[in-house]
Amino acid sequence: MLDARWFVEAPEELRHQWLIARHERFGKSVAAAREWALGPDEDNARLIAATRDRADVVVRLD
Repeated sequence: MLDARWFVEAPEELRHQWLIARHERFGKSVAAAREWALGPDEDNARLIAATRDRADVVVRLD
């Protein structure tokens, strides 16, 4: 059970940079990291973004 729902929102470019760097740290090549971040990770981001209006708190990382 959740007491509060938080949505953390970052600019797309920054989010992509973070994801690509994370995938690289865990062993993916630069190209593979970028492909994954802009593919499956981006699909997940769209799914999660659709729930933004249900959040109790929205934190913007600008």
